[in-house]
Amino acid sequence: MWFRSLLELLGPFSHLPVNGCQEKQPRRRRHTARKLSPEPLEERCLLSYSIVDVGTLGGNYSDARGINTAGDVVGSAYLADNYSHAYLYSGGSMSDLGTLGGFLDSYASGINDVGHVVGFAFDMDAHSHAFVYSDGTLMDLGTLGGIASQAFAINNVDQIVGQALTSDGTWHAFLYNNGVMNDLWPQASSSIAWGINDSGQVVGSGYNPGDRHTHAFVYSDGAITDLGTLTDDGDSSAYGINAYGQIVGSATVHGPSGPSHAFLYTDGAMIDLGTLGGAVSTAYGINSYGQVVGTSEARGGYHAFLYSDGTMTDLNDELPVGSGWTLAYAWAINDAGQIAGWGTIAGETHGYLLTPDSSSAPHPTGKPTTGFEVSLIQQHRLKISEQLPGLVPGATPWSSPTEARPAQQADDLQAMKRGYSFKFNSIMQSAHARRQARDMVFAAARPDSPANDLLGISWA
Repeated sequence: MWFRSLLELLGPFSHLPVNGCQEKQPRRRRHTARKLSPEPLEERCLLSYSIVDVGTLGGNYSDARGINTAGDVVGSAYLADNYSHAYLYSGGSMSDLGTLGGFLDSYASGINDVGHVVGFAFDMDAHSHAFVYSDGTLMDLGTLGGIASQAFAINNVDQIVGQALTSDGTWHAFLYNNGVMNDLWPQASSSIAWGINDSGQVVGSGYNPGDRHTHAFVYSDGAITDLGTLTDDGDSSAYGINAYGQIVGSATVHGPSGPSHAFLYTDGAMIDLGTLGGAVSTAYGINSYGQVVGTSEARGGYHAFLYSDGTMTDLNDELPVGSGWTLAYAWAINDAGQIAGWGTIAGETHGYLLTPDSSSAPHPTGKPTTGFEVSLIQQHRLKISEQLPGLVPGATPWSSPTEARPAQQADDLQAMKRGYSFKFNSIMQSAHARRQARDMVFAAARPDSPANDLLGISWA
């Protein structure tokens, strides 16, 4: 219905077995760049998926915009009356999350590992309010003094980002933390925040006062950094950030009026990821292994892609002939390589969940196996600084939250794990333990700590 058209104006928020690799169609290669993942992936057939249709809430439309470590998916779906409601897809079934009281439609856009969901709902006057869903309840997050707000992402410490109208009617990026919504970039003419990692680094886009071009930014340690563009006098927007601070989005190429290409920003440089043969591409999500998902023009339409190990692959080429699917958007990817997005099946637009088989999933060795492990380090660097030398002689402490590079973080984590091992599966299975972990895991890292049982920590 018309709300969907309104969403498109806001920007990009605009079980079939898969055959083995020897039976798949030839892979399209479009761009080659140096590997950017923390550890090179094994040489193997990278892509072999099962695909699940998440279904609808009785209507003919759904999308999938967020995924967590457990493979739970969120998005929006039509009811039989064509109103749209936010949903949570978990354990093979779709649950209607409802909407705020007095509001008609709702849309979910992000989910964390505790199962908290964020999004926004529209009232009868087409004013939206950001919400967070937890413990079966939707809570209105308010605004920045205006009449509307929208939430797009949430991290594992329940920090939420999005955009909200100020009292002068301007959209500004916000960070919602500990019950307070703060304007991330008060000086901007307008801005929006699309993604956040567990370290609290935020990405989005905005206009500097007097500037006619929007630029991608990262907010970290209280400061906004302009990420630049791919061409002089161009535009850029950032949509996703992983645990290592690698950022993805889109930026114009071939001059200020040129088409946009997906980019990966890493080590201070913006890299053009190219397209699947068309003029336009956009990257929306990135996991801890540097695997990027998005959409690109290809063969007369928009096709979902995966960019991994320097290669952009059309995910439609990884589906068996006769599957019935055309995958248009790949929006989010977790560290298990599961992808959430949407496409067409039987003439309708439906959300999907792609799951790689065991040989396709990323399993690097010798480095962190999940973004959650990395985030534990990033959230507790100062505590580590106090305790790490005593735990692991020779380990390098950090003096500031931004000093450590990803390789150092990963190496020091492995050093610590030689002294004691973390059973992260136990942490991930317990929401209570997961909440407590960020406050206790390093501060209480000693053999006699009562936190050991709660956190699933065993000492060597």
